[in-house]
Amino acid sequence: MNFEGCAQITDFWLDKMREALDHLPELEILSLDFNRCTEMIDHELEVIEEKKEELLSLKEISINFSGVHEISESELRIIARILNRATCLQKLYLNFSKSFAITSAGLEVLGQSLKKLNCMRTLNLDFSKCRHINDEGLRFLVENIQDLTSLQDITLHFSEAREVTNTGFNHITGSLKKLTGLNSLVLSFWGCWKITDEGLRNLRDNMKTLTSLTSFSLGLNSCNQITDLGLENIGKCLKELYSLERIEMNFYSCGKLTDAGIKNMSTYLKNLASLKHIRADFVFWGQITVEGQQVLTRLPLELRKIRNK
Repeated sequence: MNFEGCAQITDFWLDKMREALDHLPELEILSLDFNRCTEMIDHELEVIEEKKEELLSLKEISINFSGVHEISESELRIIARILNRATCLQKLYLNFSKSFAITSAGLEVLGQSLKKLNCMRTLNLDFSKCRHINDEGLRFLVENIQDLTSLQDITLHFSEAREVTNTGFNHITGSLKKLTGLNSLVLSFWGCWKITDEGLRNLRDNMKTLTSLTSFSLGLNSCNQITDLGLENIGKCLKELYSLERIEMNFYSCGKLTDAGIKNMSTYLKNLASLKHIRADFVFWGQITVEGQQVLTRLPLELRKIRNK
């Protein structure tokens, strides 16, 4: 159902939603788009919540709240009640980017609703530009994710959540230890400038159990306190994840990084015999050169030559 840009949804259309859902007794996929809706959307969510029996069969939920500036703890509580009924859920996509009213209290509500989703395989949460989220909010969220051992794919976006520090970053990565079946991991902290080398120090201990991981993406662009030591910490983390086939990293506008740091990180990645693709974006000014970045981009070709010997 697409409500993108709707200024107001009347009772007529709410009744139409109810009628449509009545004809879907074994609903497996629910997709709602509230992108840029300017009014509160609690009534629409309540219509979904009414269909308690239909929610039991759901296997996939995708809801886009991007740009819904006024979404608050009240709407998140309705979403939580929906998730509490969807006990067979396997895939969850929630986009709250630019939902400026979301706070850490809201994350606590949402986090508690995740802990019973024991069949979940894919989790994609986007809180980009939710600037009231802090370290405590991340702790609330992930302490209920860490026991979902069925998870295979996780994508978490916290870009421009500027109150997030090293502590919050460690809450996220520390929650991964038990998720040994993960195949794909995407973490984005673009613009979280309070994250430093210290935040990356525990990355190795937090991720060393992810031996099934084949794809890893880390976005730290504009985290301009990160230095070559941070790159070394990332390299030490990834060197033991031997199943990795694909790595993407973004350090754009991290002006303290140098060619020497890139070369040092690449020496750790030479242990990854399965690596087929690597992409790392750096700013081309200051101490980074094209030659420095090419050290990484050439790495998969060098490993392929080794494999073919």
